[in-house]
This record gives sequence, C-alpha cells and structure tokens, in this order.
Amino acid sequence: MNDGKINKMFLGCGLLAERNLAQLQGSWSYGYFNSGVLNDWRLHSIDRDIKREDQPILGIVIDAEELALTNALNTIKNSPRFDRIDLVVFIESETKQISHVEKELILAIEDTLDCNLIQRFKSHSKNILLLLDLYANLLCGYSPFCIDHVDIVSSFNKGDVYKATQMTMESFDDLNKGIYHMVNSLGLSQNEINCTVVAVLTITGDIKQWDVNIYDSYITIFRSLFPCETVIIPNHNLQDDDHKPIASIIVCVADKLT
Repeated sequence: MNDGKINKMFLGCGLLAERNLAQLQGSWSYGYFNSGVLNDWRLHSIDRDIKREDQPILGIVIDAEELALTNALNTIKNSPRFDRIDLVVFIESETKQISHVEKELILAIEDTLDCNLIQRFKSHSKNILLLLDLYANLLCGYSPFCIDHVDIVSSFNKGDVYKATQMTMESFDDLNKGIYHMVNSLGLSQNEINCTVVAVLTITGDIKQWDVNIYDSYITIFRSLFPCETVIIPNHNLQDDDHKPIASIIVCVADKLT
C-alpha cells in the first residue's frame, strides 16, 4: 500500500495534448498534479537540481503529428533541464497512420530524452482525458496497492488500441453494478474482450467510506468480466474528503482480432 502525496507535472505539446491537460487541470481537486505547455516550461519552476527523490514526476505529452513533434524536439534540444524526464506519452490517432517523417521525429525525441517510460497511446480523442486522469491519480492519495507509472506503461505497451469510460457513483456500494455497466458500455466485441491484455480500474473517493470488504467485492466483479490472461491493475486515490466515488476504466486491446 502507499499514501501517495507524490507531486506530478505534465507538460503538453500539440492541440490535443495541451487542451486535455488544461481541461484536467481545470477540474482537478485532489492535489499533487500540475500541468502546462511544453514551450513555456520555464514558467513552471521545475527545479531539477534538488535531490532526485524530492523531485516531482515529470511527464511530457505530445501529439504524434508532424508540427507538434517538430516543436517538441526543438524545445527539448534547446532545454538542458530535460535530461531526466520520467514519462513520455505520444498521442496517436485511432484512424490515421503515422507517417515516415512522424516516426523519425518520435525516434529522435526518444533518443534525445533517453527516457525509459515511453507510451504510444492510440485511441479515440475522447479517451485521452481519461488516460491523463489515470496518470494524475497515480501515487496521489491512499491506495491498498503500490501502483505507479512503471506498472501502467509496461503493461499498456503490450497492446495497440485503448478504450475508456468513467462514472460517478452515489456511494461505494454502487460500484458492483456500476463497474458491470461501465465494461458493457465500452462496446467491446467478444474478440476484443478475448484480446484485452490489460484492464485498469481507478477508484477515487472518501477513504472514510471505503473498506477492504468493499474492495474485495468490486474487484472480484471487475476480474470476472475479462479473460484470466488479462492483467488487472487496481489503482486507488482515496482521500479524507467528501468526494463521491468515481470509477474509471481503461482497457488495452491487442491488435490480433480475427
């Protein structure tokens, strides 16, 4: 388990990345998360000279299209403080193929940053916000399991396409029915269910209303909705406040449909 309280700073480059980070920041109420624009990184007081263990987790989110990738590469090359980036997320279109030039720019960014945690997120644009919400909730509040960005990226990179959904509950007692409804609302075909390699369930809410028996119940339901080979990741951000429980689900599907 962990108590979270780890600061995170995410900087965006590109229309989708910047817009979704700003939207998440505008509605965020749990603390330990800030966002900005990659080109304005100097405005965010990122002090990379302090001890590594005291630094915030620093992520970069980039649209995988030529202009955004070019701008990101130029900014990174001209900014010596980008020597220790913790996470890079490339936002890819679900319908548009990456061009040769864009592939080369992605490789150049990866080589320049020398970052081990790199995710290429291929999904409908409506799901980008929920991916960023997942990363913001990691290591934020109390969680019975120590789930971090390494767990997410290493698991997500086994798949190809992502689908996501979110629902606010009246109480934790509503999670069993709510989770069942949410998975059905993803509209996964049987082939897609069979090819789901990772399913992440994020729960936020008031820790005073939560207990391990409730957890055992809803995680059993969640587990039963996917094949036994699917990796199930239960993430939590429980804090001492009056927030209603919110459940978010992201599934990663391998492109092996027949």
